Amino acid sequence: MNYVLKLIFQELLYVDYQLIVDKETFEQSTGFKLNYSCIDLISDIQIYPSTLLFEEKIKDIRPNFEEIKSLKVLYKNTNCPYGYDIFSAVFYLVSRYEEYQYLTYDQHGRYPSSNSILYKNNCLDEPIVNQWVLDLKDRIVKLNPELNFRPRSFEFLSTIDIDQAYQFKYKSYLRTLLGYFRDFSRWDKELLKTRWLVRNNKITDPFDSYCFQFNNHSAYKIQAIYFLQVGKMGRFDKNLTPTNPAFQNLIQQLCEQENTKLGLHPSYDSFYHFDKLKKEKEILENLIGSQIIKSRQHYLKFQLPKTYQNLIALGIKEEYTMGYSDQVGFRAGIAAPFFWFDLEKNEETKLRVFPFCSMDITPRHYFKMKPDEAILLNRKLLRKTKELGGFFSSLWHNESLGGENHWQEWEKVYVNLLKDATAKQ
Repeated sequence: MNYVLKLIFQELLYVDYQLIVDKETFEQSTGFKLNYSCIDLISDIQIYPSTLLFEEKIKDIRPNFEEIKSLKVLYKNTNCPYGYDIFSAVFYLVSRYEEYQYLTYDQHGRYPSSNSILYKNNCLDEPIVNQWVLDLKDRIVKLNPELNFRPRSFEFLSTIDIDQAYQFKYKSYLRTLLGYFRDFSRWDKELLKTRWLVRNNKITDPFDSYCFQFNNHSAYKIQAIYFLQVGKMGRFDKNLTPTNPAFQNLIQQLCEQENTKLGLHPSYDSFYHFDKLKKEKEILENLIGSQIIKSRQHYLKFQLPKTYQNLIALGIKEEYTMGYSDQVGFRAGIAAPFFWFDLEKNEETKLRVFPFCSMDITPRHYFKMKPDEAILLNRKLLRKTKELGGFFSSLWHNESLGGENHWQEWEKVYVNLLKDATAKQ
């Protein structure tokens, strides 16, 4: 109860509140009063509670979406003066309650978007928690216009994962030789040609899009976070080694960029292995000479609560994996950062989750969109977020911003995203 009240009133509405659990004290108090009980008391708004916020253990709870005046809600109660239990609805989505219930995963061990109640009800692309909260604010203001709510302003953050710093350049002779052999075996003439030209300094490496990024971030005054992978080589982990001078030089360039911060991009199998996660964090901290507090899992691979518990134990304070690879939108239903609530331990944590809304691979690979279509998709999501004063984070890779191979013309999608995000409403 304390968790969801703080999220709604302090973090989303910027207004002070007091929680009163004694009946007599409540009736004697002055000011605007919201009665969250089934007991009839003198109050301005009354909401009948479900049992969710008063449970001690995780249960098989499956609420359904219903409509109230075109607004989709959870925990609808036709007998309740307010119409539904907004506090339980917000908690169910933001706590990711359903991810503790549907214990089926995709081929990479991830919670699939198809299990999501938001996806099933065609509202994954709606920041529905923000809508509920602003509806609550409107109802309060209508009853008491003198109450002062500070309007929340739109925020945009660009995040970029560096899975492979370079496609061909600076790699060992062995990796290069194996690459040539693979290209020959597939008779991929274009890749053979590009690899040879890059290795002989005839053209720029396709993944070397850093100057393009820096210039655009500077032009649009964008804050960016780069997530670096420093784990061991594997089937899904193909970055340069942390001891590679070129990789170290790139990290130094990133450290010198204005409005740029660095985070850890834990390797594919680290999501469930504490020791592997710990070692990779130490490697990156030694490379940059400071503590790492930001993290996003490679392949967006995490499972609740284990992955987040491991991150907390290692001193990570900000987590950026909350989103889907095959869908755009709001995995937790909210366009705002929030503190993670550990349902297993039944407590609020100090780990702040920053959900992302849009990923580069989603429109191209999963939706089969062309660049111009992806621009319109991002623009639509941005508009919805801006209207609600929400938080919008994008996820891109240096590979997709290189504009080569199947990413031709996709760099303009990113530029338009920055342009639209910084445009005045």
